[in-house]
Amino acid sequence: MIFGIVLLVISVGLIAAGILLMWAGGNPRDRDGYLISKTSRVSLDSYALLVELVPLDMNDYLPPFLRGLKTEDLVTVRLKANRTASPKELFVGIARDSDAFAYLDNVQYDYAVEYHWRVYPWNVRLEFDRAVPSEGTAPSRPPTAETFWLASATGSPEASMKWTPESGEYCIIIMNADGSPGVDASLQLGAKFPILGWLPRLLVAIGILLGAGGTLLIYFGYARRVQIAGPAAP
Repeated sequence: MIFGIVLLVISVGLIAAGILLMWAGGNPRDRDGYLISKTSRVSLDSYALLVELVPLDMNDYLPPFLRGLKTEDLVTVRLKANRTASPKELFVGIARDSDAFAYLDNVQYDYAVEYHWRVYPWNVRLEFDRAVPSEGTAPSRPPTAETFWLASATGSPEASMKWTPESGEYCIIIMNADGSPGVDASLQLGAKFPILGWLPRLLVAIGILLGAGGTLLIYFGYARRVQIAGPAAP
């Protein structure tokens, strides 16, 4: 009987988790199926904006039964930069920390030291609270001439970069494609989770099965107790 109660508690947790993931998967998407954030404006006088990401260890974020899946089956991240006031072509790239800092060594850029997610009903926005300017000069070569980028995109009025996260330490760099100063763009983050197509339903199904099993165990356990106790005395 106690085991049945435990199964019921677990089933409620699984069903709740499945419903929560279904809700998350229903948030605003674009035509490509990406969950999208609100746009954030960036306007700089320097040559680049550098955003250092939190060190990633994919195993820290995944339960054991998901660690065998390929990363592209779990999530794909997209960063869009749209030209605002400036007519210049934009560049967005992601690189390992060592490559990013080496490229911007002695370059004048802004380092985003404080940023956070502002949560709105049904949406979020990445906001940059403080960026520290770094003294320097122009980059020796434009970003499009470098080969160390793990993912990058160039375009006007829009540059759209897609990246499949892997464990490691990374930086995002937003620049003008020609390496000139004065970066002016609106940024939008998006994420696609193929796993949300089947994981919520699997959790709900397992939760229902465990709930049914727990209910039966409680019922038969109670019936057995009544049988052992015998009929009530008149």
